[in-house]
Amino acid sequence: MKKILLVIVLFLSSITVVFAKADENLNVIDSSDKEILYSIVLEEEKLVDTGVKDDIGWTLYVDGEKVAKKKIDNNIAASISKGLHSIYLRYEFPFIHEIIITLCVFMTSFSIKNLITIIKE
Repeated sequence: MKKILLVIVLFLSSITVVFAKADENLNVIDSSDKEILYSIVLEEEKLVDTGVKDDIGWTLYVDGEKVAKKKIDNNIAASISKGLHSIYLRYEFPFIHEIIITLCVFMTSFSIKNLITIIKE
């Protein structure tokens, strides 16, 4: 039980969003625990700080295209060209797809083993 509570606490702490030192030109359009949408107008190309702590699980999109995350003071940043842009951050629990596949393989193997045991009897 303690392990489960620890995992839940770690998960909740990993999705905490901090808008501390975000770029002053960055406008938050919409946000939730797992998604943040910004808009920004730039006069020149620059590295934009989103103010979101760079944790495993965050994916960065600029103008709808997935881009590599950069870091500024341990926050997620993006190199953005001049003009109007949208920045979208999405959080997905790390390795969730791998965990689901592993569970499916385990359950299938367990079911086959039990079926073979029943057939032998």
